[in-house]
Amino acid sequence: MQENSIIKANYNETMLKIIIAEVNWLLAYWNISKDYNDKFLNKYGNDFFDKTKEILKVKNLSNNTQEVIEISKPTNNYYIKFNYSDSTYQVELLRVGKENNEDYGYRLVSNKIHSPNIKILIDDYSKDKAKFKNIRTGEEDSKTRFFNPDNFSKEDIEQLYEDTMKPSWNKYKKENGYKEK
Repeated sequence: MQENSIIKANYNETMLKIIIAEVNWLLAYWNISKDYNDKFLNKYGNDFFDKTKEILKVKNLSNNTQEVIEISKPTNNYYIKFNYSDSTYQVELLRVGKENNEDYGYRLVSNKIHSPNIKILIDDYSKDKAKFKNIRTGEEDSKTRFFNPDNFSKEDIEQLYEDTMKPSWNKYKKENGYKEK
């Protein structure tokens, strides 16, 4: 299957994929073939799905942490909030025992994906003005500062960021539980 192909319902392929949906949200989506499910029904009996539950393990490979999410309703996709920028994530879909979390070997592993860095990078000092834009709302900073690049230094630009954008970024990160690596 090509990476950019269209997902079709019941196309008899077992897969789990993750994509970045927004700044701190992953979208996990999966399809499980009848053959894959039948393998576990044949091994553990027709009540396999009744005695197991579906969980997602969200692994931050950059800081070796993980979160377990129990899927309570049948679905083939799930939005997952993540709290660390500039980190590599991978997700596993498992079925484990309802009573004892017994691992039955029912496991799908996603691709790895790197979350965006939420730090604002300033790397072009040749322009005659600095303008900041809130990427969440699309609004540009109303206090655009003009400066002469011959008289301003990198430190001046960093101070401009500290004065204008950092307060709103800090507020956003605090409200959303977002942490930098």
